[in-house]
Amino acid sequence: MENNEKIVKFIAENKLELTSGAGSDLNSACTILAGYALYIGIDDVHILNEYVEESLGHSTSYEYDEEMNNVFEFAQDNNYGAFWRTKKAKDMYKF
Repeated sequence: MENNEKIVKFIAENKLELTSGAGSDLNSACTILAGYALYIGIDDVHILNEYVEESLGHSTSYEYDEEMNNVFEFAQDNNYGAFWRTKKAKDMYKF
């Protein structure tokens, strides 16, 4: 399965809400998605955003773009991809 397909499937199966306005729900969804994306080898936020738009079927919101850009860099700097190799991640999310 290609990375774009993995992202689309992950968003759907885990019911991530990426279209709502700003706030803690959007931050949480972006953090989850950024970590998973890093885990599967996506290291460019622009590529991730293309896959998210594919999943949504339309362009992402300004709020999403701002949040994901901030979160992705933090997740990358702090190795959030490592979490996805744990049993806890497998128990909490579908992937």
